[in-house]
Amino acid sequence: MNLDRLLDGFVRELVNPFIILLIGVATIIFIYGVLEFLGTFGKGDEARIKGRSHMVWGLIGLAIMFGVFGILGIVLRTFGIDAPLDVL
Repeated sequence: MNLDRLLDGFVRELVNPFIILLIGVATIIFIYGVLEFLGTFGKGDEARIKGRSHMVWGLIGLAIMFGVFGILGIVLRTFGIDAPLDVL
């Protein structure tokens, strides 16, 4: 088995779905934080702080996952591996 085919299969079958899953989870956490933040008017500062915290962690998760996607693309191109990164 060729190393290129092995890495291509690994990226296509394991890495891409995992990145997509984590991007989806981070997006859901961010949207939940926005809804929680907007839905807490008049309920006190503690609820708004919790919503803002979810928004921040959702954005951090998105930044990390898109960073992983970018770094993976750079590494694959550096070694001349033509593996598909079908995340976007």
